[in-house]
Amino acid sequence: MGKRFGWHSGDLTAASLTMNSISYRVAAGAIPLDGATTLISTVGGANALTLANGIEGQIKVLAMIADAGDGTVTPDNLANGSTILFDDVGDCAILLFINGEWYMLGGTATLA
Repeated sequence: MGKRFGWHSGDLTAASLTMNSISYRVAAGAIPLDGATTLISTVGGANALTLANGIEGQIKVLAMIADAGDGTVTPDNLANGSTILFDDVGDCAILLFINGEWYMLGGTATLA
């Protein structure tokens, strides 16, 4: 098993931080921190999603692949806003975690 990071109370390990893994979020709930990319699908209707704090320098890419309602992401700490809205297929957000906050570096999702 990989080294556990002392700052995180969950099960995030160095071994789980692979750059090429993709996770899927098809219902309301937490976006996983492991893996660089999470694809969002709202096929069951609008979803309220959360994003915990990452590790310093972590990059996370979020993208909507199916739309039957809005996907609203509320990170624990988001610079320059409080939510990121995904309302169309293809909406994306490139996020960087530094200084205790997620910063949206680019994308077509709406920072609010």
